[in-house]
Amino acid sequence: MKNDGRYVFPLEVRRAYEALRCPMGVYQLVGKKVVTLLVSDGLCAFQGENRDTLTNHFDERMFERVHPDDVQMLVNTAYRFAIQKGKYDVIYRSRLYGKAEYRHVHAVSKYHTMEDGSPVAFTHYADVTEAMRNIVENTRQVESPLARFLNEN
Repeated sequence: MKNDGRYVFPLEVRRAYEALRCPMGVYQLVGKKVVTLLVSDGLCAFQGENRDTLTNHFDERMFERVHPDDVQMLVNTAYRFAIQKGKYDVIYRSRLYGKAEYRHVHAVSKYHTMEDGSPVAFTHYADVTEAMRNIVENTRQVESPLARFLNEN
């Protein structure tokens, strides 16, 4: 079920995946390029874009919304993942919900081999900004008294 090297989902399966409310995208490495096979309604809401715009954005400017300090790490992680066809679990900063502010995104991706042998990556995204803020605040609350204690003794 391939068209120009891309896996093609049966229409009813495609519709079911696209209707998911969780932020999920399905990608495939075709030649040396990652192509977007489909995005869920949840991912459209997560990114603040309609399906066509979001798919085109991922295909043409995949890392444009990623924080400049995180791009190289994400490129390296995604490349290793695409070559090894394993799993990745990464946190990076990206602009979400159609806004200019950066949010922390947790992306978990795993390859699945389709019935025709095509390896496709199913990726789930979550906004973990509040959790990251809590971690930073908790670390600050622990480190400050600990530093004072160590400096006094």
